[in-house]
Amino acid sequence: MDLDKLFFDREKLIEVLNNESDIGCVLVASSFLDKCLMILLKNTFIKNSNTVNDFFKLDGLLNNYSSKAKLCYSLSLIDKKKYRDLIKIAEIRNLSAHSHILLDFNDSTIQDYCNELKSWEDSSNIEYLKLFSEDLNTLARLKFIDTAINIINEILADGYLKRILKD
Repeated sequence: MDLDKLFFDREKLIEVLNNESDIGCVLVASSFLDKCLMILLKNTFIKNSNTVNDFFKLDGLLNNYSSKAKLCYSLSLIDKKKYRDLIKIAEIRNLSAHSHILLDFNDSTIQDYCNELKSWEDSSNIEYLKLFSEDLNTLARLKFIDTAINIINEILADGYLKRILKD
């Protein structure tokens, strides 16, 4: 997976997130964020190193989303707000994926987690989101999607910047 492919896949991602089921939305957004974190880290590490690729293998140190988010934060590649949102998204993902019943944005715990997300507040859609303040299910989903998209856009922009500076 490379930076250019992720950048061009954003449009498809937005369509999927808006049209997929709640669980699908959570899983696809989390997976895309995981790929973005990997690319951000790979663009930070030395170029063309087998050692770097080993970090991301199934038995590697950075084989999961949370490890990548923690390292990105520890290296100051992402700020505290993005880090907290990434961890909250991981919690939403884990809660949804490991539940014995199908959870969605109607679930009060997931709504509470979505209310803790902060990156959606940077969205140009903030006035649009306020229209749904009474519809907690839709509001939670929109906060989740906007948070994911805002973080993805910032990580991809940072990835391009790092790539330019490296070359």
